[in-house]
Amino acid sequence: MIKNPLTDDIWNSEPDFVNEIGTKWWLDLDTTKYCTSKGLKYIKAWFIETSESERLRVLTNTKNVIYESTSWESVLIWIDALKFIDGMDE
Repeated sequence: MIKNPLTDDIWNSEPDFVNEIGTKWWLDLDTTKYCTSKGLKYIKAWFIETSESERLRVLTNTKNVIYESTSWESVLIWIDALKFIDGMDE
């Protein structure tokens, strides 16, 4: 089951990381596992809360944020699109 920030209490738990500008990051294990199941082992999914209290879903590769959205569904669509694009290299 993929976590949904609208129904889960992720925002009240201790973040996995807080960066230098105060953005809080929680690793989304379920969505990251979904990425891995799609063959996207280099993608990690995160819940983030900015220092301005904006809440987002973020996908990262090994070095960069590659997608962010407030919509849980659009993140899942983006993962499927990444799988399609990644599969074109094969």
